Amino acid sequence: MKPTPVGHQETIRLLTQIASDYQMLSSERGIEIHVDVESFSALRTKPIQADAELLVVAVSNLVDNAIKYSYARTSVEIVGGLESDDRFSLSVTNRGVPLKAEEAEMWTRRGWRSEAARAVTGEGSGIGLWITREIMHALHGELTIDPTDATGRTRAVLLLGLAKQEGRGQ
Repeated sequence: MKPTPVGHQETIRLLTQIASDYQMLSSERGIEIHVDVESFSALRTKPIQADAELLVVAVSNLVDNAIKYSYARTSVEIVGGLESDDRFSLSVTNRGVPLKAEEAEMWTRRGWRSEAARAVTGEGSGIGLWITREIMHALHGELTIDPTDATGRTRAVLLLGLAKQEGRGQ
């Protein structure tokens, strides 16, 4: 698998499709999914290096988890941002079942689910974050998950490489 450039319009199309696909599941619990389209504006001039199909699977896994473990009547936010000249972040943030910092090393283990997550819902097999981590490795990217902060927000971040600019010696 060789990552290829995925530009601004395609990224927005993929993200809005994911949000639409999960809308019925999320609306049953009063959870809104919001894609901050403007935060992806940097991709207008420098696309991300990714495989579009794998990117959809990775983001879908994060959105699925965010909805599944969100408190009712909250929101799931999908935001992008330029991290450096060669890295772009795509984050999915929710308010829900807390992820403890002391469990951080286990979050992406195949089959692992926190005790709190098992108590809230019987759904899931604990492989979504593991699959997402493996996808990110294949894309030469990274998955990071921030423990739940003092405001009750948990954030999962995909760090993706940006396409090399032709004619700039890269």
